[in-house]
Amino acid sequence: MILIKKTIKKILTKNISKKKYKITGRIKTKNILGGISFFKITDFKHEIQIIIKKTLLNYKKIVNQLSLGDLILIKGSLCKNKKEEKCFQALKIKLISKNYFKLSNKNCLNNLFLKFQYRYLDFFFNKKNFNNIIFRHKLIKNIRKFFYKKKFLEIETPILNKLGGGADCKEFYTYCNSLKTTVTLRISPELFLKKAIICGYNKIFEIGKNFRNEGISKTHYPEFTFLEFYVAYTNYKWSMRFLEKMLKKIIYKTIKKKYFIFKNKKILYLKKFKKISIKNIILKSGVKNKYINDISFFKKKLKFKLKNKILNNDINIYHYYYFEKNIKKKIVYPTFITKFPSFFSPLAKKIKNKTTSERYELYICGLELSNGYTEINKFKEQKKNFKIQKKYNNKKIDYSYINYMKYGMPPASGCGLGVDRLIMILRNCFNIKKTILFTN
Repeated sequence: MILIKKTIKKILTKNISKKKYKITGRIKTKNILGGISFFKITDFKHEIQIIIKKTLLNYKKIVNQLSLGDLILIKGSLCKNKKEEKCFQALKIKLISKNYFKLSNKNCLNNLFLKFQYRYLDFFFNKKNFNNIIFRHKLIKNIRKFFYKKKFLEIETPILNKLGGGADCKEFYTYCNSLKTTVTLRISPELFLKKAIICGYNKIFEIGKNFRNEGISKTHYPEFTFLEFYVAYTNYKWSMRFLEKMLKKIIYKTIKKKYFIFKNKKILYLKKFKKISIKNIILKSGVKNKYINDISFFKKKLKFKLKNKILNNDINIYHYYYFEKNIKKKIVYPTFITKFPSFFSPLAKKIKNKTTSERYELYICGLELSNGYTEINKFKEQKKNFKIQKKYNNKKIDYSYINYMKYGMPPASGCGLGVDRLIMILRNCFNIKKTILFTN
């Protein structure tokens, strides 16, 4: 067994002396200059230069044997190089584990596909990508701490279900041999979490994996980490205030700054988040007031016509599509978008006497970060919405959830937040895969 006395970080804090230490690391660079060699080793978090003089026992054999990526143990003492930087003079070197890949002193992984396929090499050359995963751990830990402090109960809901869940997306299917039936990987834990609200757990949250069998892009991945929270006797306005407060606290606690930078844009996230309806942001984008309720105007702009007659006559539907196509990617500062069409919000409560819902989405830097709303708590209304959804989207009705609602569901609000996308924004990553340790 090898006992490591000091890490590279601790060694770098020590004063120059003849005191002997043991450190380990992987060889990152190797330069041989006659009777002296300079290696740089890393433990992925920190680096230090190693000086190997020809007076070392078996100098030539050791230097020739070692190559980039090798994991080595060095016994020696601290010294300074010509640049007056702290370095480590080797008195004894032991090979712990050999690297059999051919590496060069330069980053050989310029291909994005290779970076995700060979993570061990990517992390070896790219410290930022390595630190993304450490940052991920810190952020999720701070999210949990925040909810525990607010007296929320963390619960776990099933991943394998007969139905995918609340969201309108394509599922992944697998087969359960014991039950002799096909089951789906969950799209969302939403309906189970709301069942827990009906069971009497009034403040709950879950951080877990969701699975959606749809496209892969820089901002979408089929398997992703999602936070969902639900609170009884609240509405979407309360949920917006709570989400804003939560994000400000956990972001500041994680990055220790009053701003973050994404795509060269400085985001002062501690300022009050903006709130605006879809209709008003369309007006703000330059569409004149006289056209805002003109369906023919939006048909020309969008260059398509809805097949369904009912939807074809709903101006809110056209507002939604116009927002999706022309506006959302331009939102930079944290902004709550409200008043979504009720047709696209089958689980959200309607605004009284209107065809819009008590729903919001939070956008930061052109990315949809979260979605929340006041929950429908009347089973007849929910059943009606499910039937409409089945008619137009061929979505199966979850009668189990309807039966729970018949027991009596308290008023509640809920919210879902994409953890991977939040990490993307805070770490200035342009590809969601960079926030995930292993991807396929």
